[in-house]
Formats: sequence, C-alpha cells, structure tokens
Amino acid sequence: MIIYQDLNFKNFNSLKINCKIKLFLEVENVNEIYLLKLIFLKLKIKYYIIGNASKILFKDEYVTCPVIYINNSFSECYKLKQHFLVSSGFLIKKLIINLAKNNYGGFESLFAIPGTLGGLTYMNASDNNVAISEFIEKVIVLDENNNLIILDNKQCQFSYRNSIFQNNKYTILYVLLKPIKRMENKILENIKLSLKYRINNQDFNKNTCGSLFRNNEKYKAYELIIKCQCQNIKINDAHLSIKHANFLINDNNAKANDIILLINMVKNKIYEKYKIILEEELKILN
Repeated sequence: MIIYQDLNFKNFNSLKINCKIKLFLEVENVNEIYLLKLIFLKLKIKYYIIGNASKILFKDEYVTCPVIYINNSFSECYKLKQHFLVSSGFLIKKLIINLAKNNYGGFESLFAIPGTLGGLTYMNASDNNVAISEFIEKVIVLDENNNLIILDNKQCQFSYRNSIFQNNKYTILYVLLKPIKRMENKILENIKLSLKYRINNQDFNKNTCGSLFRNNEKYKAYELIIKCQCQNIKINDAHLSIKHANFLINDNNAKANDIILLINMVKNKIYEKYKIILEEELKILN
C-alpha cells in the first residue's frame, strides 16, 4: 500500500481536474482493500473507492474523505481452462494484449478506453455494439458490510452502460471472464481498427472522460446535443467536443464547478426543447 497525504489528483483522472485529496490510499491486493474497508466501517468514516478515475469527478477542490485507489497495482490474471479470473485493477488495454497472447479475445473494441476491468464492469462499458458484460460470467465483490459474495451475470443486472454496482455499495475484486477463442493476429488487427476509428472520430488524445451522457433506445445523446447547439457552450476551459458532441473536454484549467455548470446548462436546454432529462455517465462525488 502506498499512502499519500494532500495528493494533487490531477494526474490520476482522465479529465485532468485539479483537486487535493487529504488521504489517498493506493492498494495492491485484496487484503489491503478488505482491511481499509473494515477500519472505515468500524470507525464510521465516510470513504470513496475508485478505479482508474476515467469517469470520476470530485465536486470539492479539497476532498477530506479517505480515497481508496484500486488501479493497475492490483493486476492479477489466472487462466482457468476456458476462463480467466482477473483482478479489478487490471487495465483493459493490458488485459486485451495479455489475452491475445493466449489467442483469446472478443472485446478488442474496448482497447482505447482508459479504464480498469473493475471500472468497465461497473459501467458495463461498450463500444461498436460490444459490451464487456457479454464476456462476464461471475463477479466477486465485497458488499457494503465487507462480506465476500459472488454474483453471476444475471445478478449483476447489466444493461446499456449500467449495472447493479452503480446502485449498491459493492467493491469489485475479481471478474471471471469467458473470452472468445481467436487468433492473436486477428485480435491485433481489430485493435488497430478500433484505434483508427477513435482517432478519426473522437478526441482521443485530449483531456476527456469520453461520453458525458447516456444514450437509450429512444435517442442518442450526441444527436440531441447537436440539435440544441450545445457544442457552442463553453465554461472557461470546459466544453463539448466538435468532433464527437457527447465528449466532455477540458482544454487545460477547467474546474469541477465549470463542468457541473456546463452539464446543467446542456441538460436544461435539451429538456426545454424535448422534455428529455439526460443522465450523466460521469460520476460526481460530493
């Protein structure tokens, strides 16, 4: 475990938003996660558990609650016949490359997402009509009382960009995956195609959390944003992308309040015109 005090969170989140965290705890294994949760539960101290922070925004500029950070320091992958048991901190791009070496794949279109397997499972991340939940058989978690439980795919209640984990205080530890048998050269080819698409159609190399609002079966958020001319809204350095209207961009020095104001302005404009309430993918922590 690595313990930081008054850490600047800017280099730990994909939006590159400045904020300080009073106590930042970077964990490397299940024992450390369990012990920290147990301590905070016993002491009745509010805390946050986050992954690679590609969809996280802290509302305050100074976060006094402890933050448990599960990232690629917690990277384990065990082959179990046709399955792979993978820890939640495993970066998705690293996992895809590792599976490719064993001629397994299927979710190469998710390669460019800057997140961990735990984060992608939490969000049920998807791209190009492929969702991570299609390859998940079981998820091992610690529940709100720090008990170890195992959920099968159905119990995870996966739907478009959604899962049970967004509505419960579960901490994802491991995911049991069943990828598709596929030749390594085919997987690498799919990765190149995915990267080429993202470079051409998205602000791949900017400070972004990716898609800001969820789509649903009735509408696509980017279409509503374009129709309401919300790409013209800019709050200091926070704005939506011209290349992909649903991508939130921080040009350099945007603050959390800028982003929250931008979100509210976009939601209000779309509600006024279409009576649709957009729902954020970005998780704002108070």
